[in-house]
Amino acid sequence: MTAAGRRTGLAPARRLVVRAIGIVSVLLLAAAVAYSWTTELLAHRERAQATARQAALSISTYGHLLTAHAQALAHDAAGAPDRAPRSAFPGVQSVQLIPLGPLGIADPAFRKEVLRNNIEIRLAGRAFNGEKPATEAYRDNGGWILIAAAAVPGPADHAGGVVLARADLATVVRDHLPLAHESGEFSVWSQGTDGNYLPMVRTGRADGYTEPSYRAATGIRPLYAAFEPASRVPLRLSLGITALALGAGAAALLLIALVRRTFRALAAGLHDDAAKLTDLALRQRNTTATLPALSWHELAGLGEALVQLRRDQQPGTAEPAPLAARPARPAPDPLEIVEQLAETGEEEAPPDIPAEIFRDYDIRGHSAQITSQLAHAIGQAIGSEALDRQCTSIMVGADGRDSSPRLREHLVNGLLSTGIDVIDTGTVATPMLYFACHHLRTMSGVMITGSHNPAEHNGFKIMIGGETQRGAGILRLRERIEHALFHEGQGSYRVTEIDADYIKAVADDVLVDGRHKVVIDCGNGAASVIAEDLFRELGCDVVPLFCELDSRFPNHHPDPAVPENLQALIAKVAETGAALGIAFDGDADRIGVVSASGTIVTADRLMMLLVRDVLASHPGADVVFDVKCSRDLAAVVRENGGRPIMCRSGHSWIKEKMKESGALLGGEFTGHICFRDRWFGFDDALYCAARLLELLGAGSSTLDELLAQLPHSVATPEIRIEMPEEQKFAAMEAISRGFSLELENARLSRIDGVRAEFADGWGLVRASNTSAALICRFEGRDEATLARIQAAFLAEIRRLLPGTNVSF
Repeated sequence: MTAAGRRTGLAPARRLVVRAIGIVSVLLLAAAVAYSWTTELLAHRERAQATARQAALSISTYGHLLTAHAQALAHDAAGAPDRAPRSAFPGVQSVQLIPLGPLGIADPAFRKEVLRNNIEIRLAGRAFNGEKPATEAYRDNGGWILIAAAAVPGPADHAGGVVLARADLATVVRDHLPLAHESGEFSVWSQGTDGNYLPMVRTGRADGYTEPSYRAATGIRPLYAAFEPASRVPLRLSLGITALALGAGAAALLLIALVRRTFRALAAGLHDDAAKLTDLALRQRNTTATLPALSWHELAGLGEALVQLRRDQQPGTAEPAPLAARPARPAPDPLEIVEQLAETGEEEAPPDIPAEIFRDYDIRGHSAQITSQLAHAIGQAIGSEALDRQCTSIMVGADGRDSSPRLREHLVNGLLSTGIDVIDTGTVATPMLYFACHHLRTMSGVMITGSHNPAEHNGFKIMIGGETQRGAGILRLRERIEHALFHEGQGSYRVTEIDADYIKAVADDVLVDGRHKVVIDCGNGAASVIAEDLFRELGCDVVPLFCELDSRFPNHHPDPAVPENLQALIAKVAETGAALGIAFDGDADRIGVVSASGTIVTADRLMMLLVRDVLASHPGADVVFDVKCSRDLAAVVRENGGRPIMCRSGHSWIKEKMKESGALLGGEFTGHICFRDRWFGFDDALYCAARLLELLGAGSSTLDELLAQLPHSVATPEIRIEMPEEQKFAAMEAISRGFSLELENARLSRIDGVRAEFADGWGLVRASNTSAALICRFEGRDEATLARIQAAFLAEIRRLLPGTNVSF
């Protein structure tokens, strides 16, 4: 076959390539244009979100002005308590001066006559008690009212009455937000307890929609300001995208048609060549057999071989020489295969499974206890359990400890070997991983972290199908490993970044009004990857402290529940004149707070502040807390119209009880605080800090002033009785079985350990879930009461554990 003849077989392919290059060039040009337009679309969305934030700021500013106006009217009314003040403030619907009756604000008859609802009653009561409550909102006769309250100064620093200023929200929106125009509409929405948004005031120019796309919190509960563009994309951009789509579609259809036509031609040529070669092999029997013309020159060698074969098979020709014998393939050595599999980790003996690392609500221990083989098996167990619950993908994140990369590698390989898909978020804080599970709708994730434990410790916090694994769930994973009950398959793996999405979600939900100076102590833990950026985005003046990721934790132990670990933060707050300091544990799911005066705000007292904030918007809601929290917390919940629910310690138990009861707020003494009010219900110290800053910005009181308004008892921090891990549960069982304080008339609760309630205080002893120790905590109305309760507990523990050296 000539060179020219041999080129004919590939001519259709060459034409296809030339034409495809032209069409692909067009598509690449279209892609460049699409990139430009996509950039414009993102800018369009960012402008819409910025407009929503500006609207929220306008309404928030009006709320502050309304509060200031009420305070000014109260001051003017101090000299004429019987005359209602006149108002000339824009948007104000009515102003009411309420002189105190003989029983004051709390008189029930007095309430019925002059106050419209519980919100006005509560605001008036707070103003009467010396607070400066922020403006709030409530529904009234189909409309919405903004209400502000201020106390009228009276003799001897006692309030002589209260001024209530009411403004119509629709009027405020009309006067303080631009009217609807071609670019879209402004609106105000409220968020219900189920998380859904309900329209309150709308200007009605945008296309129909049931939930605001661009919204921001106003700082006036429960209001959100929103902006909806008249079109989801700019007109010019929409027309451009339409033209681009039509052009790209036409080019794609042309390319498809060209490929189909070319391949039909190629297939026809190949079929013709096959027929010719078949005829040559089966029917041409004489020495004149010749090679036919072929479309595919690659088949010419086969054709020439067939021609030679036909000629050689004619009578009188010599038999072809036999082919040389091919040496047999040696049989594989079974021992060699086993050694190779052992090197790759595919066929290993069952891993050692230290029972003590499978704790009540996570898997955690010294990193040396969690071998690479065990980490792989844990991944297999988690992946199999998730698949059994109809989960198809799972998130993975890790803190910055030295052992985390090793554990991540083998955990991920174990997960993938079950057939589940893995999405790796990299080095993140635990609440960022939980957020990613909700944001990407996987609802399953594994966080590799040692939390607040020392640097040489590590472990796994596990969520499957939206439920944090604890108790029986952790034991079920251990049983899967012991019996190798694993799925087999091959999942996919990809990496994603969640930082920007997390910051945007918090910033869109929380409105921090006023530029706070805040010292942020990350303790060199996982919060270091995001905390500074987050709080600067919220508008804070951030003073970073130990915000460099360092697995050694060289400055202090990453546990803000221990007062010694907050001393550097207290000093930095004093040095910089900051409004407060915020500390995070090793993976940022636990929070610590100190005030400007250096006061350590324990988690139960922090919850007292948050309770008042949440219940103001959701009267009657449940609040969950653990057995280590102050009894004052339960009292504050009741005083603010909520229902207190005590449960056992542990973040998993808190979240389960919140889910069971529908509670909007939950937390435990060590600093795990969970919001279902406007958030997802998991323990998130970063979000909790943002909500605290929002609370401080909503009023004029400092953190120290707010703390002074709370009930206060004398209490100890956590007191540890160190003992071997394998002995602590037996010791706690002995205490629980034999504990008796009948002479003290104590009421015993065994929800978690033993908590003894006295008339003037309480005491607790329980086994730690995360360390080798028993934990005690005590509270009394004064120092003498506290000492008496501690002594009673010490005597009981020594009696029940005679061989143990116990003192506190």
